[in-house]
Amino acid sequence: MTDTSFLALNTDLFNNPKYKNVSFLAKGLYSLYASRSACSEYYTKHGDTRFSDKNGVFIFYGNEEAGMVLGVSARTISNLRKELATVGLIEVKRNGFIGYKIYVKNVDRTPDDVKWIVTGTFSKADQYEAEEHTNSCTEEISVAEEETSITNELNMPISNTNKSITNNISNETSVSRETSTSEQCSPAVPSQAEEELAIEGLEARASGVLGIKAWSKIRMIAQGSYAKANELVSTIYKAKSQLVKRVRSTIRKEFSEIPEFFDAIHDALYFEKNELLSKGLESALIRIIEIHYKSEHSEIKNLGGFMYTFLRNALSCSVEQYLEDRIGYCYTHDMRSYIHKSLSF
Repeated sequence: MTDTSFLALNTDLFNNPKYKNVSFLAKGLYSLYASRSACSEYYTKHGDTRFSDKNGVFIFYGNEEAGMVLGVSARTISNLRKELATVGLIEVKRNGFIGYKIYVKNVDRTPDDVKWIVTGTFSKADQYEAEEHTNSCTEEISVAEEETSITNELNMPISNTNKSITNNISNETSVSRETSTSEQCSPAVPSQAEEELAIEGLEARASGVLGIKAWSKIRMIAQGSYAKANELVSTIYKAKSQLVKRVRSTIRKEFSEIPEFFDAIHDALYFEKNELLSKGLESALIRIIEIHYKSEHSEIKNLGGFMYTFLRNALSCSVEQYLEDRIGYCYTHDMRSYIHKSLSF
């Protein structure tokens, strides 16, 4: 399933005859309001009363801001807001001289005797649960495959991706294997051509996810060695896997009731959605190149462990910055502190 964020549209807005004359743009505006109202409800539940009063939970959502999201003018938003108020989906009250409070009401359920036009099928929570279960399994399998691929591939005459060359090499080496028991038991030493083929195979698997620039830095560090490149890619996957587990067990669990957070946290963990992951990884690899260059004279005893920690922290910073950029406007001081603490290893 495509890794995409969604803005929920209540199907009762389409099925209930009460909302038959409400325009599609007005229904989209209601969805924006409802999404932000969920934030206000969350704050109220946790003791923050800035977005609630004696009339209930409310939101602030300027016409200009909503117009930018829906691609219409502020005047059009004003008209759409009147549509929603007419059918009881929102209530608007002036907030002194600083805008309006918008109280978002629940959508009335479609009567049982009305035939549905739009049916609900697969909820977003179910979708994410299914996706993340698959991705979690894939990540674990990928790490396991990366850990064993060095031994498997280097003990073979050549990568299985090129069967014709493999057969030729196997035929040429069969004579020597028949005449030497020790050679038969010893692993074949890969040639330069075989090494390059293995690296190309690794590039095909990794560059599409990690990014071309990040992969170019990996090749620089590996210096033509498949084993080194494979080890570094495996380290990156392991670091990201630990980060994903930390985020899912802390931040996502804590803020699962807020739609904006649910979407943003989901997207923040994927290279395809969060460009900061690739940029942060590239910057970290540049730094590692310098460390790698100096490693012979360095006091670092466990360079591999250092790289793992360095990469994990770089990816963690990228996730934190992504969340700040996307949903920072929803943060309270305590929320920001909790997210920072959760992403500090």
